Amino acid sequence: MGNYITNADIVDHKGLSSARIDEIIEAFEQQVEIWCRDVFYKKSLTFHFSGNGNAVIIFRRLPAIISISQIESRSSSNLYTALGATSYRYDKHKVKRQVGGYFAEGFLNYRITMDVGHDTTDFEGVTDTKYKPQLLKEALNVLIVNFLNDYIGTSSSGTVGFIATPEIKMKSEDVGQGDYSYTRALSFAFSANSDTPSGIPFVDDALRSLRRKRLTAKTLGKSYNRLYYDYSLADVYAQRV
Repeated sequence: MGNYITNADIVDHKGLSSARIDEIIEAFEQQVEIWCRDVFYKKSLTFHFSGNGNAVIIFRRLPAIISISQIESRSSSNLYTALGATSYRYDKHKVKRQVGGYFAEGFLNYRITMDVGHDTTDFEGVTDTKYKPQLLKEALNVLIVNFLNDYIGTSSSGTVGFIATPEIKMKSEDVGQGDYSYTRALSFAFSANSDTPSGIPFVDDALRSLRRKRLTAKTLGKSYNRLYYDYSLADVYAQRV
């Protein structure tokens, strides 16, 4: 089940099971979130970050913080100790230890659980007009339908799988049963490192209008220039916490 569109939104499943369609939807939604540097609903994230030896740490490449449930320090013996809820403050993109506190230097020596993205209201309590925007739903629908039309088909023997195209010449693979990762196919259908990630004008224009700008020292103030923690959504999604 996707967060923006559902199985029922995809009319032609090209012979794939509902479970497979759900996997494809979730994979594309995640790629779109990574490209947009945002999630358009309230999403809970738990991940490790590295202390910087300072009182402030800035998550400039992650969606806006809505709330923080817990921050824990991790010892060299892999034991976790929760920081007191009154020992830090936070706003949309940074966490600050209270007077005298700091994030000890180390490698992935803190674990944080927080809600990020967009709620029905934003951090200041103002109604968030970008909450699950209709434009995003339409763009994802077009993206996934095009993917299914271009890459998924049924062979003469009746096997559902990837179909070769003259441009890509992908090897046909059976996706009818067992575990399967769509990463290889998605790399052709959506490029997270491109300014035109899908190559479909409507989709690219829609996503470009929703993409969150990366915060800079000019935005945050020069005093914060060395306090960035540049983990992106791609890094967070790749972690196994």
